[in-house]
Amino acid sequence: MALSRTDDDDRCTEAVRWLASSGAMCVTSVTGAAPADVIRAFGGDLAQARPVTLSGADVGAFADRPCVFVSRAGDAVVVLEDNNYQGTREEVLRPLSRLGRTSSVFWNINAHCRLSLAENGLVQSSFDMFSPDDRAGAQPTAWEPYLDGLDFAAGLPLRWAAGITAVARATGAVLDTAWRTGTHQLVPIQPVKQAVLSQGWENSPLLSERPFAQYLADLGPHHLTAMRRYACELALRHTGLDGDALAREALAARNTPQDTQVNLLSRLATAEERDRSAAHALIEGEPDDDEDNPPQPWERPWHGHFIRAAMWRALHERLTALTIYTEDEPDISLEYVMIGTGPVITRYHLLTALVRAAMRQ
Repeated sequence: MALSRTDDDDRCTEAVRWLASSGAMCVTSVTGAAPADVIRAFGGDLAQARPVTLSGADVGAFADRPCVFVSRAGDAVVVLEDNNYQGTREEVLRPLSRLGRTSSVFWNINAHCRLSLAENGLVQSSFDMFSPDDRAGAQPTAWEPYLDGLDFAAGLPLRWAAGITAVARATGAVLDTAWRTGTHQLVPIQPVKQAVLSQGWENSPLLSERPFAQYLADLGPHHLTAMRRYACELALRHTGLDGDALAREALAARNTPQDTQVNLLSRLATAEERDRSAAHALIEGEPDDDEDNPPQPWERPWHGHFIRAAMWRALHERLTALTIYTEDEPDISLEYVMIGTGPVITRYHLLTALVRAAMRQ
């Protein structure tokens, strides 16, 4: 059942508008939790807290560390971050949600924004407030009961106010004038370390398969060469070029003699132009889309030529890329190659997540 406008919405109008007028803010609320536990989930310690008011806080007292403002608001504990976003991160939301239902709203001066709802250790639903129908999470529809009557098509700062109202509804936070003008705890925090994998990947059956299991066993930068080589292998498979003699020659041709490489680069350029021309010819002859049901890019007849042209270009870049050590595999972009769906794309996205994690180690 949708939660319609409540008396708390009316009581909180002034404080919500005040918060929404900020250029960059993150508001996180947790139902029924203890402030000390909430602070700990943000990477802080209640023993270091200083009582302040929001209008008179001296954030510079902790200039070397980011800070959060923590307070009780009705049945919830509310955390404010001025120009920060820790409350949007899975690494913070998921532990908080084990204490009680947790929601957060974030925005900044570039209009980057996120509204998130977490419960029982998982981010259940999360979306950009400019695209409220495009939701991610374990249960994307979980926000529905709390959004009735909220306008995410409104201009700023009303859009941010809608997000704050949703957070308050989901957690029972009473963000009224008394709360805003009352005492808050200013706490320095040490941002929580990023998880190796997001919740969408952590239980993937692929993690028990080769080569992912080997990467995870001792994840670190020493695997990057093998990971990047595997990414190229997946890209060749996705484009149907895994059995192509020129593609296999190019993949094996790092550190070849100069004259051999020049000839190979010329043949790669010719192959790229051939597939690019074929894609353009198909695009020009393509009928108009059905406006109600347009095809996905990978469903279009020119898609195969397009991604193969991008693959030839990537192999060209791989041969000419500089690396610190000659045995290293260069970091080349496969963004325009790995477009589509299916098992190979899934493996590639998991590999990409592990590459990022390995670089953080």
